[in-house]
Amino acid sequence: MKLLRGVGVARAKYLLSTVWRFLTFATMKEINLGISAEDTRQTGGDRLFPLDILTHTKSGRIRIMDAQLIFEAFEMMGSGSSVTGGNIMVSEPLTVASGSVTVTPAAGFVADTVSLTDEDNDPIYSYTENANGTDVEDLSAYEGTQVRVYYETTIAAATVYSLHNNDEPVYFELVHTSRYRDPNDSLVKLFQTRMKRCRLLGNFETNFVHGEFSSPVIEAELLDPDNVDRVVVEYSFANEPTLAT
Repeated sequence: MKLLRGVGVARAKYLLSTVWRFLTFATMKEINLGISAEDTRQTGGDRLFPLDILTHTKSGRIRIMDAQLIFEAFEMMGSGSSVTGGNIMVSEPLTVASGSVTVTPAAGFVADTVSLTDEDNDPIYSYTENANGTDVEDLSAYEGTQVRVYYETTIAAATVYSLHNNDEPVYFELVHTSRYRDPNDSLVKLFQTRMKRCRLLGNFETNFVHGEFSSPVIEAELLDPDNVDRVVVEYSFANEPTLAT
């Protein structure tokens, strides 16, 4: 009986343009791996009872729920490398003085992206965006009260990944490893699963739960790697070698 403590991490090897990339893309909160086999039945003359059953293909599907958001995973969705610079929505509480508020970032707000709520979290509809990009005016009805301003601002160092409707699916090899201490002998053990060839299904799901970090979910399909040994999935179990601490 082997007791696995923790799900571990996933590492993918995939081709980006003409360069092979190795990416630890998930510290997994959950992983589901399903393997299926398709059979060919060889029957006799009456075709009622098979004389032999041959397995001609094996396939599977992976569903990974990440425990953290590693942005390089977007490259595996076919988005390519990231670019720098973009608009990010922020919010800040500001007190109305002389009928206006001034946002803090030096870049100001992007035009036509401002919205406000009052102290009761109700929307404020009567306001004007000043052309200087930092002042929100015509708030005399809320003089001396605190409002929350939501707006987009430009951040030069932002990392932006763009997914397009014509992005091609990425094929990759996936290695998952779990590390734990075996209660039977108190040794640190490693359990590894290597999936020889996978294809992303184009599904990237992100769950947002109040009080928890967002956890992306990635789905991929196991494919026949078309290698000589016909191995689709490989499992390994070993004691962890001595490592520097």
